[in-house]
Amino acid sequence: MRTRFLCLPSDHKNLWLDREKRRERSFEELLLHVDEIEKTKKLDRVKPKTWSRLCGTYKAFVDHVKSTRTAAKGIENVFEGLFLTVKKDSVTIKLERGMAPTIALQVLFRTDIWQGRAGRHHLTGRGALIVRDSLYWIPLIEVCLGMRREEAAQLRVKHITVRCGYLGINLFAEDIRVKENQGASRRWIPLSRAILDRGFVDCLIAGRDSGELLFPELSDDTTHDSYGLSFGKRFLNYVKKVGVDFSPFAQ
Repeated sequence: MRTRFLCLPSDHKNLWLDREKRRERSFEELLLHVDEIEKTKKLDRVKPKTWSRLCGTYKAFVDHVKSTRTAAKGIENVFEGLFLTVKKDSVTIKLERGMAPTIALQVLFRTDIWQGRAGRHHLTGRGALIVRDSLYWIPLIEVCLGMRREEAAQLRVKHITVRCGYLGINLFAEDIRVKENQGASRRWIPLSRAILDRGFVDCLIAGRDSGELLFPELSDDTTHDSYGLSFGKRFLNYVKKVGVDFSPFAQ
């Protein structure tokens, strides 16, 4: 399966202009179609890193279906063991930040911002008030939706769209700045139940103009014209106050 999939071009979805016809084609027909196109046009093939990322997504989906007993009992996860080893040079490793440790996330979300604080202008001090501003939402968005800090911090009401009946975040919008303008950073992300159940729509969308920032307290009047940098300073100030070692997350 790995060998056959890696024969596909990285933009294989665009090779079928007619969506309905594309659904009718088998995997073998798609490969034959690609071979015909490559006789006259140079195609970039799927990279091992992309293959492993897709495998991880599909494997997690199958595991979820099995755990909820939606699929037949004992069904095999065909994506198990299909990952490719991706070799990284030392420069790439230094540039990529590691994932925040799970224990740090657990400690963070047990602090006052998410459990309740004494007052709107008091970041610490346990109380009954939960202020759903950028300090509350952006860490949740990063963890639950896999978004980068800058992507979340610059969102406006108009970037929350509906696709196939699901509410999500549209990072294809031209006024959104992403890490890789032509790469996988351009995407549409469905809002998870964990986000919706916390009142995302009522707090940030309902009754607001389409051009409004979701987090108006943030500003891009910073060194790098970055809304994320504005948030990062507030977040680092907070984690220092509560004693959580969380600098990698803020970056």
